[in-house]
Amino acid sequence: GILGDREVKVTGRMQANIAAPIRMAATEGLGLVMLPKFIVGRDIEKGRLQTVLEQYSISPLEIHAVYPHRKYLSAKVREFLDFLQNWMPNRVGMD
Repeated sequence: GILGDREVKVTGRMQANIAAPIRMAATEGLGLVMLPKFIVGRDIEKGRLQTVLEQYSISPLEIHAVYPHRKYLSAKVREFLDFLQNWMPNRVGMD
């Protein structure tokens, strides 16, 4: 930044199996997080969060749908696959 590199001692650690509480802690100013843009992209756009340490980026997230090969898919599977195809491109950071 403007002041150059600084070393900051960090204490404490928060861990969760889901991103929501970690994202919430960050938006409340409780620390730094490393989360994919599809989770925090809107917060960055709205100015609630800002990107730091960009050199430490997360590897791209891939989502695969695995299902038995059949000539005809069940309506539920087909509907879910259609949902994913329509939903994924519209998520921030899912490019």
